[in-house]
Amino acid sequence: MLYGYNPNQHMCLAAAAIFLISFLGHLGYMIKKKSWYLTLCEPLKMTAFTIGAIMEVLGYLARYKSARSPDSVLWYAIQSLFIILAPSLLAASHYMIFGRLMREVGEEFAPIRASRVTKIFVIFDALIQSSGDGKNANLGKWVLIVGFVIQLVSFGVFGIVSIVYHRRARASGIPKGDWTKCLSTLYVGIALILVRSVFRLVEFASGGYNTGYILTHEAFFYVLETLPVALVCYFFLFSHPTRYLGNSGTFTKFEEGSTIALHPQPVQQWGPGYGQVDVNPFEPRGGKYDV
Repeated sequence: MLYGYNPNQHMCLAAAAIFLISFLGHLGYMIKKKSWYLTLCEPLKMTAFTIGAIMEVLGYLARYKSARSPDSVLWYAIQSLFIILAPSLLAASHYMIFGRLMREVGEEFAPIRASRVTKIFVIFDALIQSSGDGKNANLGKWVLIVGFVIQLVSFGVFGIVSIVYHRRARASGIPKGDWTKCLSTLYVGIALILVRSVFRLVEFASGGYNTGYILTHEAFFYVLETLPVALVCYFFLFSHPTRYLGNSGTFTKFEEGSTIALHPQPVQQWGPGYGQVDVNPFEPRGGKYDV
């Protein structure tokens, strides 16, 4: 038996239905808002987030087939592949949204150029998540353990970069508005995906083949894998980036009464290829401000 428990067939179908509703919502929103700027492959006209949602659906349908044939290596491998890879596409959307936000609000506040954000973090995720299924071979298991450690560090660094950017932009006088709401959406997604990644790391590191308390209790899988990813999908549906970014990816709304331009002239640019930073993100100039 490939599982450390008897997989619940009804839970597989319920999870597939939950992600299917999310997928249809994101697909409809994408078509309605023409939000192609979140696209991974432009000719496909599909956002990374939407692709990730349908991969979750396929993953849990494959898990249902695997639950009906628990000794089938093929169905086990398919469900594991889809469920492990799908969150990487959700994370990729975070990187692309943040890169667009940086270009619109101002790249001078970030420690990394917008053009490099998606490339760097997506490459990390792709290399990590495509390393294989850690439960089928001891080598693959340790590859995934190392991979999830790197992913946690990578996504954690991305979260820190986002916060530093937020504080620097506010410190320079950029008013609150749609861009801060968009960043808040990213913060929630980052936190939930990190919870899922920590669970996966602990799951694979907690014991050998089908051993360890977590690996022998399916409830942990649905609470710490399925639930956080589903919450990300639905939170992004109800707080969709296109509510804050126009179809062309442009922020238009700032706090009422503001007269500050979207792109103020920086005193000094910074980051790779620029000079030393002139703004301390933790000591804003000109007094207190609201983050």
